[in-house]
Amino acid sequence: MKKKCNIKIDAEKNPCDKLLWLAAMMVTDKNIHINELKFIADYGIKLGLSKTEIEQIIHMAKDQPDNLRSLLEDSALPRNEDFMRMLIGVVYADGKIAPEELSFLKLAANKMKYDELELKSLMAEELKAFKNSKKE
Repeated sequence: MKKKCNIKIDAEKNPCDKLLWLAAMMVTDKNIHINELKFIADYGIKLGLSKTEIEQIIHMAKDQPDNLRSLLEDSALPRNEDFMRMLIGVVYADGKIAPEELSFLKLAANKMKYDELELKSLMAEELKAFKNSKKE
């Protein structure tokens, strides 16, 4: 009998896994915007990842979005407001929210133990910041 390989995503300890969540959010609506790519690349650099690592993660998300989503659905995600705001930032990076993005955002919020009211509040704050950044 073959053993199953049990892959676990650990966004709390592994910066690559954080970027996987963001990249998965980017490809959820099947429409990748240049601002989303820039947002994710910039965050990858802040996490200390190399350009090659960032590119590999983005390609994985683009080439295998369903497999990645399935993997993330089974992973743990600790409550982290900064990271929740980053996920929301990816959603707003292209200027609109697709239903698939909202669904994925709710999945992440649920994993991080945010209730619907908290998520709406964070989204409203991030939308305001996004709009203000576009005015500058």
